[in-house]
Amino acid sequence: MRAGESGIRGENQTMGHSQSSMDTDIFDSISPLRMAANGRASANIEAAENSFATLLKPLPLALDAYSDEKVRFEIQEWAQSQAQTTQQSPEELVEALNQRVSRLKDLVPAILESLGSDSRLHTAGTLHSDVLRDFYCAALEMAAIGDWLCQRQFHLLPVVFPTLHRSIPQLKGIVHVSRVSEDMYELVQQQPIQFSTSLCEMSIEYEEFIYVKRALYNDMLCQDGLSWKAMGVPIDAVLLTRVRQRLCDTTEQCLTRVACVYERRARSASAYDKEDISTDSLLNISHQVLHTAALCVSLCGNGYTKFTPHVMYIAAESISWTTNKILTRDSTNNSADSHAGSKQSALLHGKKLDSRARRLVQVGESMLKLLAYVRVIVATAVVPLDTAHIGQADLTTA
Repeated sequence: MRAGESGIRGENQTMGHSQSSMDTDIFDSISPLRMAANGRASANIEAAENSFATLLKPLPLALDAYSDEKVRFEIQEWAQSQAQTTQQSPEELVEALNQRVSRLKDLVPAILESLGSDSRLHTAGTLHSDVLRDFYCAALEMAAIGDWLCQRQFHLLPVVFPTLHRSIPQLKGIVHVSRVSEDMYELVQQQPIQFSTSLCEMSIEYEEFIYVKRALYNDMLCQDGLSWKAMGVPIDAVLLTRVRQRLCDTTEQCLTRVACVYERRARSASAYDKEDISTDSLLNISHQVLHTAALCVSLCGNGYTKFTPHVMYIAAESISWTTNKILTRDSTNNSADSHAGSKQSALLHGKKLDSRARRLVQVGESMLKLLAYVRVIVATAVVPLDTAHIGQADLTTA
């Protein structure tokens, strides 16, 4: 066993693992939810990665100005101030500080020594071998120590661990990779996600779930952990494969539910009265779910032909219902115009022409977006995809 592995395994403990009324306002709630989820995930990751950089800010005095006596005095002052906001005595805080700093001095060299070593190899077909788990757990423990020090505003880390600042860039990347790996491991170990029975709520929950994963994983899945390999960080190819499969299964679950609603309506006209969702909401939800599915496929880096039947069916039904709605409305408007006088009819026609043309352009753009999502899902992983919802509500304004 390598010395680095021994240091990681020693005292290995993870600290701190660490409906008609909805037709008009359903998409008003989507963007804030998505932005909030995306923001929470990004903020948590950034805070964890930057904890050591925050702790190692320049001190008011040069390092050689901190004698042992001065360091002890400032640590006691720190403990006294923190005791006022915590349920620990100054003595307990000093003891906890000493334990964490000592552990940190063991962890950092061991983690850095493991980078690029043969320890990243593991038995094919296994999920998170012992070596990989030890590495990731050690990195998470290191991050938890950083969080603990940061939360308690300990400012003397550059003094008590002066060589740490040289490793900050590497440690930041390692913390990020470890937290991503831990989230992936939890995702594949837990039970399949159960969404709400309401189709509207399901589409929102599915979108929020995918946006959180995109914010956390970034390009890890679509590039097979290339950025991890560049840092020499251990790679678990089995884990990446299982995460893609879990995301794929979740997407298929949502696509199936939307397709089933269209199928019930297509089979029987009486199904309209039995569904708890209006046609307008169903069209909007179809657009949203296909868009989110495209984002998921882009995240995973593969086109999924197994989705083709559901995706093509949903897209075809959405476009069919939208065009029928346009034709029905135009027929109604023409009938109304024919019963009006010639002057009045000409006036109404002139006023409606521009707005009708704008609606047609909007619907056409929305249909093109829908087809673009279909292409991303079933065909390719290299098509750039804007994460903004463009023209979603246009399907219902025709």
